[in-house]
Parts: sequence; structure tokens; C-alpha cells
Amino acid sequence: MKGISYTLQVAGQPAEKQLLRRLRRIEVEEHAGMADMLRLEFAISVKDDQTGWSLVDDDLFDRFTELRFGLQVGSGTPDLLLTTYVIDLDVSYEGNPGQLSFEVVAMDHTALMNREEKRKRWTDMRHSTIVQDIFGEGEYDLAGRAGKTITKTQPGGQELEAPVMQRGTDAQFLKQLAERNGYLFYVETNTASQKEEGFFHPLEREKTSLDLDVQEPLRVSLGRATNVVSFNVRYEMTKPFEAVGAGVKADSKDKQEASSDSSTGSDHGKKSTLEGKKSKRFIQARGGQRGGDLQSYGQVLSNRSSYAIRATGQLRITDYGHVLRAKRPVQVEGVGSAFSVRYYVEKVHHAITDEEYTQDFTLRTNAQGAKEHQPLTPRR
Repeated sequence: MKGISYTLQVAGQPAEKQLLRRLRRIEVEEHAGMADMLRLEFAISVKDDQTGWSLVDDDLFDRFTELRFGLQVGSGTPDLLLTTYVIDLDVSYEGNPGQLSFEVVAMDHTALMNREEKRKRWTDMRHSTIVQDIFGEGEYDLAGRAGKTITKTQPGGQELEAPVMQRGTDAQFLKQLAERNGYLFYVETNTASQKEEGFFHPLEREKTSLDLDVQEPLRVSLGRATNVVSFNVRYEMTKPFEAVGAGVKADSKDKQEASSDSSTGSDHGKKSTLEGKKSKRFIQARGGQRGGDLQSYGQVLSNRSSYAIRATGQLRITDYGHVLRAKRPVQVEGVGSAFSVRYYVEKVHHAITDEEYTQDFTLRTNAQGAKEHQPLTPRR
């Protein structure tokens, strides 16, 4: 497709032209709550010497073979660089000869972190320190940088986290720690250094913690400035809740209470979804909790519930001119004062063929009310 270019490496080597000629479809899925995925669909046929099937019998895509995919719109450095590892092969021998297909499915570094179940006790360590230790293990070398890709977890001062028992793979354990702190855990490839990096941070991280380019706004109903094909938004009004609870501190045996009726993160618009009437969810203290732990856990639940506004849509690539990335914020314009706010890009599905390139997205936000007025121009 004109203006769209991509690169593919297999086991550290550029893919051969013969292989690329057989490539019919590429799909990339970036997701804030799940591993990033790469799917390659190839056309296959019987070999000329009748000894087997092309690609299928060539052992090119072995288990955990590294696939590196780069994508860009226009010129310059790749807008998207993805390092993945083969986890699945799917061969279809049905249909006409021209329809036979061979699909290769690959997952980001999470695939390597899911191979071995472990039982380990972590003591006198912040959750963020545990994460940094796991990222730094030789078999991963994810170069997690405290204060850059890893945000320090509570509690503060000299008080350390209660002992934590790991039962499961490193990927499962890291996801549990992320959910407990209201954080995100994921792995991305740095386009500048070409290295994979592990991330562990709140959805609302500090702007200075990582240098990210501001994404081009998504524009709806703004005449010639419109750059989306479709945009749909839904406000789940019963989703936001106040977390309340009570328990006993594990360290002092004193009573502890929790109540969180507002978000501690930044609101993306003028009015938070946690304002006004909302439901309550009662939480109970769990074993090993220290002073203030119940309150911080309740705040995590309340913050997460505030992202009750969900939008889906598709970009018009020729007008947007960029690759929209997941796990980053983006401003939406042209959908009225209620929903023209900043959103968090939860998911982007990229689909590439010779004829077209589409980007379908899922966004979430925690507030309504545009901070600036944008005149609407209905599309005709």
C-alpha cells in the first residue's frame, strides 16, 4: 500500500523476498491489559519437486523463533517496532490452491516469561523492586529502569511491603502485582535502542517518567480535518464506585478503615465519572496487610472503576498519517463538549494487506467535559 512500509526479521535475519511474496496479511494487536500479538498469514503450495509443502516443511518458524516487525507511515523511523516469539502455527489445506494458508502466531516477551512456574517468597521488598529484579534477570534482560519504565510502589518512607509469595510463572506474578497496585505490566521494544524493555507503572504516570511523543488527535465531524472512519462512545454510568471497607492491621493489630470516593489520578476532562451519585463496593482486609494497605487497595479499585467511558472506532490512515499506539493517551476532538476529552488508548488492532491498512481502536477515559470548545462540521 502506498505510503506504508514494513520490515520483517526472522531469527535476527531480514526475511527473504521469496517469503515476503507469500505474505498475504499481517495483523498486530497492541493491548494494555494483554500481551501484544503478531499474526502473519502466508500462501502455501506444494513444492515444485513434490517433496512437501512450502513453508510448512521448511522449519523456518520453530518454537519461540524471534520475529521482529517494524511498521511506519511515510518516511523516517518506524512508528511501531514489535519483538515477538512464535507460539502457534495454523495450517489450512482446505479450499482452492490459491486459498491455502499458513498462519504464524507470535507473542511479545511475555511468552518467554510464561514458560516456567515458580514458587518463591519475596521478603522486605517493595513490589516495584521485585519487578525490577525480575526484569533484570539474565534470561530476560528487559532493562527495566526505575523512575523511567518502573514506577516505585507504596508504601513510602522506611516501611517495606509485606512478604509476597510467588506461585506461578513470572508473567502471571507480575500481572498480579500490577493489578494489586493499579499498575500496568507490559513489554515493548524501544525504537531508538532496538531493545526490549519491561514496563510497570500506573496508567496515570508522570509525564516526565518517559519521553513519549504526543499522538496526533483523533478528529470526528470536523470537516476536512476529520481523520476517523467511525467513532462510537458508551458511558457505563453504573460502573464507577466508591470503595469502602474495614479490617485490622497486620503489624499493629489496630483497626483500619478505607474509603475512596474520588480518583487520585488526573481527570481527562472537566467532570470526573466519580462525581455525583455512585455505587459502593465493600472490600475486606486480607492477610498480611500493613497500615494503610486497605486504603491504598480501595483507592486502586476506585481509580480503575472510574474509566467507565469506552470508545471504539477506526482510523482513516490517509488522513491520520501516523500509527496510533496503545498504552498511550490521545485527544479526541469533534464529538461534542461531553466526550471531546483525552482518552487512554487501551487497544489497537492493525491489519495490513497489499490493498489496505486499517487501525481499529478501543479507548477509555474517566471524565467528561471538553476543556476547550471545538466547532463541529458534520460530514456530508
